[in-house]
Amino acid sequence: MATPAARIRAGPGPIPTQEPVMRTQPFGRIPSRLIRRAGAALALCLVAMPAAYALAGERYVVVINRAHDSVVGLSTAVAGQDDYRDAALGEPLRGGGATATIELQGEGCLRDFRVAFRDGRQQLYRDVDVCRRQRLQLRPFPRDAASRRHDGAASARD
Repeated sequence: MATPAARIRAGPGPIPTQEPVMRTQPFGRIPSRLIRRAGAALALCLVAMPAAYALAGERYVVVINRAHDSVVGLSTAVAGQDDYRDAALGEPLRGGGATATIELQGEGCLRDFRVAFRDGRQQLYRDVDVCRRQRLQLRPFPRDAASRRHDGAASARD
């Protein structure tokens, strides 16, 4: 008489084998090592993007005028230098939240912005990193400075 193992082999049909079970998930099981590598590659790309912008010859900055007065002139220079170049605004940038996109030429991330308002006042924004932030929000003048200017004008008339 045959042993039980021999009877199983002697039966009709092929010998049963263990095949991997196909899953119905769209991507199957993704190894955690692959996920970690993809995450590291994404992080590297995000870190390298500002450096790529720094190497490019042109950049764009969105200027948001939160001041109360209209901006009539805007000029930029590499941080620490006095070689300001006028930026093309087209028309005055109204106060209260109007925006304009300007193009910056040249290399370097740190820039100085000189802003001229309709009433003759100017503001200087120093060391703005245009590689990390592609926008410049103009602030209103402090109330103390406006009242001092107004008081000074009144005392000059007296």
